[in-house]
Amino acid sequence: MKTSPRDVFLHLLSIVTLYIGLVSLVVLLFQYINYSFPDELGRSFWRLTDVVRRSMASLIVAWPVYLGVQYLLQKEARKYPDKHDLTLKKWLSYLTLFIAALIIIIDLISLLNNFLAGELTVSFALKVATVLFVLGSVFWYYHWDLQKWQPNSSLPRLAAIISSVIIAISIVSGFFIIGTPAEQRARRFDERRIDDLQFLQVQVIDYWRREGKLPQSLAELYQTFVDAQPPRDPVSGKEYDYKVKSDDTFALCAEFALPSREDGVESKFGNKWQHPAGYYCFSYTVSASQDKLFAPPPRPYYD
Repeated sequence: MKTSPRDVFLHLLSIVTLYIGLVSLVVLLFQYINYSFPDELGRSFWRLTDVVRRSMASLIVAWPVYLGVQYLLQKEARKYPDKHDLTLKKWLSYLTLFIAALIIIIDLISLLNNFLAGELTVSFALKVATVLFVLGSVFWYYHWDLQKWQPNSSLPRLAAIISSVIIAISIVSGFFIIGTPAEQRARRFDERRIDDLQFLQVQVIDYWRREGKLPQSLAELYQTFVDAQPPRDPVSGKEYDYKVKSDDTFALCAEFALPSREDGVESKFGNKWQHPAGYYCFSYTVSASQDKLFAPPPRPYYD
């Protein structure tokens, strides 16, 4: 049977959404493994949640499209069996088999190499198992589709149900890590507040370096700036609280929606900005802050 433009569209859309879905699922499962077995040299929590969000969004969009296109292709193949043997379909299916087989081989080589080097960790073993399971399942299904497909077979429907259940569980699990969209929005507002406090901290210290004293208020701090206003809370619109506690100590305060994560929010200066939910103040001693914030980087030592 001749390949029509519609066939090209459906088969290409099917294979592209399959690849997007598989990559997103593997990446998502990898992040769950990183979260369950954290590595001190790994990414920080906020980077992990960012990857989880993107993977979840990709799966939510790509996988239903893939299943819908597969439903149309299977429906046409049952009605016109010759459609199942299109040259384009076979090329794309064998390409998928090749890619899956190649990744599985690389995965096994990596597993054996790490085992021989004595570096086989639980996290790495689980990631290898994840790749073997996901791509092994794809390899088996497409091999069956090429060699043993029957018009009345119920396997495609069963495979669609099982894969959808696995992906649905993976997506729902992500909300236990990153929280609901409302929680994510609240946390992003808290991150904005931390950024604002960091900015104010630098401005106050810079004022102290220039004037030799701490400003008594944010108005005094900003009176030397033309048409500049101190940052405000992104939700309430109120100015952040600034308090002078002594000649060399000040505090910056904000109202936070949620408590910070257990590992804290890492600032651009390497400080830890941990806070509970609600009103909280961060105190700074100017001399110590100045040394930490503006000290030059250490010189490398050569023996």
